[in-house]
Amino acid sequence: MRFYINSLKYIVISLLVAVWGFGCRSVDVPNIEPPAQMQVEDQVSSEAPDAVGELNGLDDLLPGTRPVSIAQKTAENKTIALKRPEQPPVVPFKKHLNVNKVVTTDGNGSLFLSSDNFIVRWNVFGPFYYSSNDLQLNGTKSVLHREFVKDEKSLTGTEDADTGLTWRLVRFNSKSSPGQVDLAQVYKGKNQYAAAYAVTYLYSKEALDDLILYAGSSGYIKIWVNHQLVHAYDRQPRTGKWDQDVVKNISMRKGYNLVVVKCVSVGSNWDFFLRFSDRNDNPLKFIPQN
Repeated sequence: MRFYINSLKYIVISLLVAVWGFGCRSVDVPNIEPPAQMQVEDQVSSEAPDAVGELNGLDDLLPGTRPVSIAQKTAENKTIALKRPEQPPVVPFKKHLNVNKVVTTDGNGSLFLSSDNFIVRWNVFGPFYYSSNDLQLNGTKSVLHREFVKDEKSLTGTEDADTGLTWRLVRFNSKSSPGQVDLAQVYKGKNQYAAAYAVTYLYSKEALDDLILYAGSSGYIKIWVNHQLVHAYDRQPRTGKWDQDVVKNISMRKGYNLVVVKCVSVGSNWDFFLRFSDRNDNPLKFIPQN
């Protein structure tokens, strides 16, 4: 009898160990690697009302990258289906598209914020329009959470669409409001009831945990980090300012980190702010690498 009892105990313990091991196995995370393509960079300053116009039109100067058009637009919901280009080979760091290096201060940096503490270099894509009736009939959630581009959380900054829209590489430089990503300056006269995407890559030499994300926006905003939705604001319209929204427990992996922002305009102002701090609330810095 004792033999059978010991055998039964052994079987139960083995099953418990197997179940525990299955539950604790690691989850595969998609590899993040920026596209190996170069773009012309534009600088937009909110202090110069005609800064964009003086460049003979962003549509002419900044064609972006245009792979063969393989997009299809669904008429019912105006969602644009995009096909990803094949994964490019690993190339030298300086060749990557729109990479910002993450610099930690370890408490030795200034606590006063400057443009270096915000992400101001983005690939932007838009504008995508919606009807004012969408807000009145269906509310803000129907607008913010509509996919104007299919699989929006995984945009890389190189996709093309059959609307004729192209990506624009822009560095935003506002002296009066450091960190302001002013989409109204980029899309002059096209910023009423519109949405746009902004994409960038953050390169960190080490894994960073317990980060704090600070965001602000005019209108509504949605933010993904490495394909994961980390923040969405879809309540009352507001004027964009620093640090209106705070999100804790953000992580960055060692290497490249993909950040995608969708910003939806509901009025004449159309901008957002985005920065990160470490677990001790020391602001990180972001240095463009190419």
